[in-house]
Amino acid sequence: MKVYILRQTSRTVLVLFLITLLVFSLVYFWGSDIYWGPPLTAESFQRLELILGLDGKSFPEAYVSWMGAMLRGDWGTTPWDYSGIAE
Repeated sequence: MKVYILRQTSRTVLVLFLITLLVFSLVYFWGSDIYWGPPLTAESFQRLELILGLDGKSFPEAYVSWMGAMLRGDWGTTPWDYSGIAE
């Protein structure tokens, strides 16, 4: 029974890791291109990239930073009024 629980737990952790990696990859590689709002000025575009964490960090560095924020409960802000998502 212990082996079964350990196996299922490790599979769950692996699946959650892969899901977070997929979601982050989508944001990292297409982040500012996904934005469907009104046209952005250069300053607004840079602000959006900063909010999304796409401000020049390498992929692994940005993923670790993003994952740390997710685990701390900092899930970012809404694009409409910049209020916290987890509030």
